[in-house]
Amino acid sequence: MTSLPDRLVAAVAWLEIAASPTLIGVAAGSLLAPALGGAVGVGTGAAVAGLGLIAGIRLAEKARRQTGTVAFISRIRAYPELRKFSSPMTLPDLNALPSGTRAEVLVTCCGATAWVTTLNQQFPFASAAALYEAAGRTWYNLTEADWREAFLHHPKIGDVGALREKFASTATWAAGEQGAVRKASDDTLAALTAGNAAYEAKFGYIFIVCATGKSAAEMLALLQARLPHKPATEIHIAMGEQAKITRLRLEKLLV
Repeated sequence: MTSLPDRLVAAVAWLEIAASPTLIGVAAGSLLAPALGGAVGVGTGAAVAGLGLIAGIRLAEKARRQTGTVAFISRIRAYPELRKFSSPMTLPDLNALPSGTRAEVLVTCCGATAWVTTLNQQFPFASAAALYEAAGRTWYNLTEADWREAFLHHPKIGDVGALREKFASTATWAAGEQGAVRKASDDTLAALTAGNAAYEAKFGYIFIVCATGKSAAEMLALLQARLPHKPATEIHIAMGEQAKITRLRLEKLLV
């Protein structure tokens, strides 16, 4: 059970996240009300302020559900360059981004350059379903070299140090995906470390698994089950796991 101090800190972080859109809405409404005058001005000002409040609540709730409000605030403060990608983004928002900026967003979902470039060229999309379908189709049409490039953008399962240092741009998502590892026993973590080393030595890339919802023991069992595979078999399993990760991250990106 979360302690009372932790809950209070999370609540303060929630309010901090919600505050900015709310204050912007209130400020805009305060300017519109006297400019328009009368009942129309008051009504319009109140409506704009209300929209700011709704936007603030939606942003704070999305942060709470996906990463936790404290992690969200920590991420923004530690990595200010990511601020432009941290607010809830609708599909029209993503469609409207300049191509270069959108590429920076897409690479947080999948690190393969060819995937980012090819998918970016297909924008705009009429629906999220169309985006997800194109993302999957693009991924499965890439080469093995492209798949391996995407794998390089992930920390090893259980490698907390790499998660914080080498993969800062996707640290929040990766930390959530590997959340169960933090609860693993020392024996399980040691076995994961040994298994990761054996896997990488055999296949030439790190063990890729869609870790969301899996315990550390389950991931260890999957690693051990996949180690005997032939390289030609394992690369297709790994790229299928990457496809799952990419889909989940695209879904988290959009509201």
